[in-house]
Amino acid sequence: MEAFEALYRQHSGRVYALCLRMSGDATLAADLAQEAFIRVWERIRSFRGESLFSSWLHRLTVNVVLGERRSRGRRQRRVVDDSELALRRGES
Repeated sequence: MEAFEALYRQHSGRVYALCLRMSGDATLAADLAQEAFIRVWERIRSFRGESLFSSWLHRLTVNVVLGERRSRGRRQRRVVDDSELALRRGES
């Protein structure tokens, strides 16, 4: 637990900054950074040491942000599709 806390303290600023650059939203960036560290906790054993930990963390964080974008895009399309369907049926 202490080692994870040390990793978090050392890297949390950079993870948040990356999330903020990619999302453009401070609140979303905080959520994404938190999600990235949850993934680190879940997958730390998959880090093989073939690259720097910071490189592995960067890629993991990018994947978290991109996954959120894909998910948000699907949700938005679903809402638009439902709205269009209602308009076609004459509902408002």
